[in-house]
Amino acid sequence: MAAPNGEGAPLSWFQQRMWVHYERSPQDTSYNLPFPLLIRGNLNVSALERSVNAVVARHESLRTFYGEGEDGEPRQFVAPPSFVPLPVVPVDRAQFLEHLNNFLEHRFDLRKGPVYIARLLRLPNEKESQHLLLFAVHHIAADAWSLKAILRAELQGAYVAFCQGQEPALPRLTIRECLIRAVFLFHPFSGSYQRSWNTTGGLRIELSANIRYRIQRICP
Repeated sequence: MAAPNGEGAPLSWFQQRMWVHYERSPQDTSYNLPFPLLIRGNLNVSALERSVNAVVARHESLRTFYGEGEDGEPRQFVAPPSFVPLPVVPVDRAQFLEHLNNFLEHRFDLRKGPVYIARLLRLPNEKESQHLLLFAVHHIAADAWSLKAILRAELQGAYVAFCQGQEPALPRLTIRECLIRAVFLFHPFSGSYQRSWNTTGGLRIELSANIRYRIQRICP
């Protein structure tokens, strides 16, 4: 969802640095954040696919792409939720290493999106079923803490619910976590927050005027 004026939202300070680096070195993969998840035992692939889709639909930062506004300044734009396919790819050892290397060296196109990738491999194992979910995000959209603490919990919660034939009740973030994401991390509105803070010199005024709206936007 774009900013109220329909022209996208400004980048946060951190995102500006990421954007400048990307424009200079679009082939660089050093800011990829990999999130591999090994799954042992029987896997409900449909439930996992629906879980990935639920998480992507829930977090606007995963659906954000970047470009310039009419004034030539970098802006971020949020695409509507769309289906994320997660086909199972059976691999042997050689194919696994090839897929893993391609995953780690994936080049994100920040102008077109998406800023994440999701792959599901079926690993060779005669004793038990094993799958590897390969999920990665560009650092402009998330940080390592978000991937480990938020996405892992949400994927697991959604997966259990879908396996039981229920709709997931994804956990709401705490007020502290919402404020951290709004002010310092990578929610699409964080750029407006930080710019207002820098201009007015008073974070408390900005928060008191916008806190209810921001919390509702960031904490679905």
